[in-house]
Amino acid sequence: MTSTDLQFNPQRLPPQPGLLEDMHAQALRARIRRVMSAASQQDLYALKAPDEKLDELIPACSLYGASALEYFASQTLHPEKIPGQRAASVFLHLALALQMDDPGLLQLVRAYWPLQAQATLEALWFFPVPRNLFEVRQQHIAQLCKAAQNDRHLWPLCLELIGRCDYQAGRAAAQALLQDADYAGAALLALARLGQPATQLTNLHSLAEYACQGEAENNGWLEVLLHIISCQPRAASDQILQILQAQQPQRAELAWAIFAMRYPRQMMQQAMAAPQHLAADWYWRVLGLCGWLDGVLAALQILSQQEDALSIAQRDFLMLSLGSIPPEARQTPFDPAAFGAALHSALLETLRTLGLTLAPGAEYLQGPARWDAQALFGGAAPELRLRHGRLISAIPALGQELLALSHAARQWLYLERAELARHPLSLQALDVFRRQQSALMIAEVSDAL
Repeated sequence: MTSTDLQFNPQRLPPQPGLLEDMHAQALRARIRRVMSAASQQDLYALKAPDEKLDELIPACSLYGASALEYFASQTLHPEKIPGQRAASVFLHLALALQMDDPGLLQLVRAYWPLQAQATLEALWFFPVPRNLFEVRQQHIAQLCKAAQNDRHLWPLCLELIGRCDYQAGRAAAQALLQDADYAGAALLALARLGQPATQLTNLHSLAEYACQGEAENNGWLEVLLHIISCQPRAASDQILQILQAQQPQRAELAWAIFAMRYPRQMMQQAMAAPQHLAADWYWRVLGLCGWLDGVLAALQILSQQEDALSIAQRDFLMLSLGSIPPEARQTPFDPAAFGAALHSALLETLRTLGLTLAPGAEYLQGPARWDAQALFGGAAPELRLRHGRLISAIPALGQELLALSHAARQWLYLERAELARHPLSLQALDVFRRQQSALMIAEVSDAL
């Protein structure tokens, strides 16, 4: 018996008084916490807790049937007591309607989409919760696409869902909208996310030159270009990435990331020689992504001299290179001496795990000698690349360390997967946890083969 059957089962026990209200309050807090976690550069663990709570509460509330929908609808009308409360209430109402296959879903979307666009999109993107690992429920996208034929303002929402949810049945609709000036950019992005080669859809070089102009940027074409490159990095030539770096330096993160994947040695040397050319966060992620041992040693020396607590990007660097963050990094107040010693111990443990021969007395080194290749190895640093404390492979594995990386660093690794594995990947770092977890499980199985 499924949860949908249960909600109409007259033999089930009556619910406890106030339980629905309590579950709604819990779900509201989880949704607000989720929005805050997504807006800040936290890790996947920060999304895991609220997402799993919502995945548990929404199906449970669906057992109440029509009374739950009525109660959730009434909560969207209440004045806000805390920031984001109304948007969260809209999200929950739509999520419940999706979970219950409510026939009034389309009317709700029409009402909420103009007022709460982000909440509406994420509810339709994240829900309904599948009943098992292999179930895919996309009927609501089909309904929306059908409704958009007569209600054109729904097309932007439909095209976002077609691409983000890999709704292959929407390919024809997106293809037809390429000729519509109002929706051409959104349709182009949807098709790219579905896996259609971007080079077959448009001239990306011409699009890059146009998108970097001020007026085009305001019309959203730069965002379209960046998202297309994010899911199909191999479609972007070096010349396109150089256009982004030259004309949009404040938006050049994507270009730096892809160049670091294609030319790890050169980009590491360039970042270390002229760190002022990169934003601080990009600098640490470039070094972590490149992973060459000599660059890692130089970066660790910089960290060991730091007087303040680590930034999020610096923690990303440690996870990408060594695969762990010493507990001393989280101590309050921050103790630079204790952190430097712990960092040195973590480095030695990683090097020994890799089977590298260290110079006698390496564990007793002090000061700058801790990070000096001559002192550590008795010679130059070995020519090897690190990823999560292991030697990097041709297509770096996506391991459990992914959960401890910030949203930005995780997006870089999804981008790297698409670049090196030579296939489009539309997975996003702010996607619902269950979908990212499933992708991680699939990647771990394929990496083990």
